[in-house]
Amino acid sequence: MFGEKSCGWRAILSSEAPVTITQDVEWDKGSLPHLKNFNYDLRPYNLNKGHLLAKNFFDKKIIESKKYERSNNGTFSDFTSKNNLDNIYLQFQSANNIQEEFEKSIVKYLEMKLHSKNLNVYYEIQPIFLQADDVIPIGNRIFACSNYAENLDYNSNSQINYPLPFHVFIPNVDSALKIKKSNTSRPFYKNGDIFPLVR
Repeated sequence: MFGEKSCGWRAILSSEAPVTITQDVEWDKGSLPHLKNFNYDLRPYNLNKGHLLAKNFFDKKIIESKKYERSNNGTFSDFTSKNNLDNIYLQFQSANNIQEEFEKSIVKYLEMKLHSKNLNVYYEIQPIFLQADDVIPIGNRIFACSNYAENLDYNSNSQINYPLPFHVFIPNVDSALKIKKSNTSRPFYKNGDIFPLVR
């Protein structure tokens, strides 16, 4: 692992019943750096408060959204909150969009029926950091596989863009951005400094 920092989420998602965030979803050792709250507009930099575990999984009732104890201060909040710093970090919009397509494929897969059998998906998402003390990951690693994926007929009507299994790395970059003065993006990944980035 780059930078010897390991953290992320893993779960077995099911078409039969939702899993619960408190019992069935595991958090790997380590934690996301807890970024300060940004009080300026991120849109000119094409940045979002990106996510690890998809909000779409909660919206579709694949994972139940229950009160979640945050690791940074022991308080409880909705897991999908933009203030849940165990799941949120600065992510470029383009990376967010690509990641969302893989997440949609998992949702569509779980919505399919295969001879009335329940479909399960083992899912992992892990942020990758270049250096152990960086605060912004250079991308996310996503792995998904299923008990029946090899038996499914992925046709034009399935609306699944990325058939399972898949194991991908989604870079947290935006090719449309330019770098000011220092000619390096390292301050962004190391310290969360967005000001060297210009469109």
